[in-house]
Amino acid sequence: MDERNFRLWMEEDKNYHTARTYTARCIRVENEMGIDLDAQYKEDEGKSLMQKLKYSRKESREGMPPQCGIVFDIDVDVYTGMHSLRASVKKYFEFLQQKEKD
Repeated sequence: MDERNFRLWMEEDKNYHTARTYTARCIRVENEMGIDLDAQYKEDEGKSLMQKLKYSRKESREGMPPQCGIVFDIDVDVYTGMHSLRASVKKYFEFLQQKEKD
């Protein structure tokens, strides 16, 4: 993951804290899933990873764990947590797409 440049790119539109939060979430996905976001993007523009990160309200209500294997603390809303992680990864893939164009 190109952590530094992603954070700087995010800071162009968002504030410093938002940029750091998105970066931290991407790092968490990489660490907990044992993957590299850059490799995932090269493979299929991240489409298969984005599928793994999907988590519905129905799955949440039924107490199903996320299919990606990421574990949350017992008092955390898993649906909201997964949505946040997925949004951050999606933003990172947008950054990589923008880098390709430049």
